[in-house]
Amino acid sequence: MILAGDIGGTKADLALFERGGDPRQPRHGGRIPTREHSSLDSLLETFLGATRDQPERAVFGIAGPVKHNRCDATNLPWLVDGNALGERLGIRVTLLNDLATTAWGISALAPQDIEILHPGDPTDATRALIAAGTGLGESIMARSESGWIAVPSEGGHCDFAPRNPLEDELLQWLRAKYSLRLRAPAVGA
Repeated sequence: MILAGDIGGTKADLALFERGGDPRQPRHGGRIPTREHSSLDSLLETFLGATRDQPERAVFGIAGPVKHNRCDATNLPWLVDGNALGERLGIRVTLLNDLATTAWGISALAPQDIEILHPGDPTDATRALIAAGTGLGESIMARSESGWIAVPSEGGHCDFAPRNPLEDELLQWLRAKYSLRLRAPAVGA
């Protein structure tokens, strides 16, 4: 049994899959609000407590940069250590960036899952994935000699730098609309 999850700033989608089974047919799945939990451990305890299944392995796509199987979650006050979590669960746990994980999952989509925004000729060229949710996620699928490579990116961690009069106007509008949120905190606050 494999436990897979998409862990975001608002919700976690979790599912248990039979090893070698259909990736579109989980044995058990559910959505849990992340902000109701103090940690990924707590969230998993809730999910696994609702099933009788014990996973042999777990893989989580988590919103934020992942380095050495650790993630300081972008929109949650969680520092997740996959190795420590795996020791507590008694299984191997792998953390991946959520959008890189989503990019890998594109191959599981069926034709009816895809909406064409602009018709063109499909190629094996580089692909981009953008997902606006609690944050702005981005990933790139690059072609290499050995196949596709998912490259995570933290698009929500970039600044807006206007480059022309229209973008200057957008910046002015944003400042006017969100002025209270854009002010620097008072000294000593």
